[in-house]
Amino acid sequence: MLFVTAIFLPDSGETPKSLANYLAHARHLVASGVPLRIYTSPALEEEILKSWKGLSIDHVDIRVDVFPDPFWEHEVVLPPRRNMSKDTAFFLSVQLSKLKFCALAAESSDFVVWVDFGLFHVIRDTDKGQENLREIAARLPESGRTRLLSPTNWSQEQYFNWQAPCWRHMGGVLMGPGQAFVKAYGVQQKLATAFLPILTWEVNYWALMEDIDGYPADHDDTILANALTVL
Repeated sequence: MLFVTAIFLPDSGETPKSLANYLAHARHLVASGVPLRIYTSPALEEEILKSWKGLSIDHVDIRVDVFPDPFWEHEVVLPPRRNMSKDTAFFLSVQLSKLKFCALAAESSDFVVWVDFGLFHVIRDTDKGQENLREIAARLPESGRTRLLSPTNWSQEQYFNWQAPCWRHMGGVLMGPGQAFVKAYGVQQKLATAFLPILTWEVNYWALMEDIDGYPADHDDTILANALTVL
């Protein structure tokens, strides 16, 4: 069992003000004690390690040798209804690399759980959220799942609109057998390539993929808690 997350920043030479918040939220993730792999850039590794001061990190593996798929290097058309400062071509490319990082993790783990680096931004009860992560780690390998499992906020019919995020799948959490991630990554890449020069959020491509099961949740504590109702 392996939990996977990532954080990358554009190569602008500036440290965004939001980085401190992301590091604070990720500290809760690390403190949960679940086996965790973090993909990041060499430039961020020292900052990340400093943010974990006082924590046991024997269960954490930092990888600085893998980078997001470079969709941002294309001449892309971005969604018009987006956060203009946040939802850049680089950011959307990082989001699209979630399945890549999980597929790579599948080389060393039969079961994989994607969790956003800043997931605890939406978790109100930190202790319970950490407990839920540990419970997912215990249950998933015994669940008999052969497909990916995602928190979902929309019915299957409410897609596809590339101009705004589609919350059929919520993006912050995705779990299942490692080989299911390998398969899903291949499907996603074909979709993303076919849609170029349009580049949109990863959840919009996931909405078109039929091999992801869902459980009802919202951008709050239910994103973890409700997974336990189906595992």
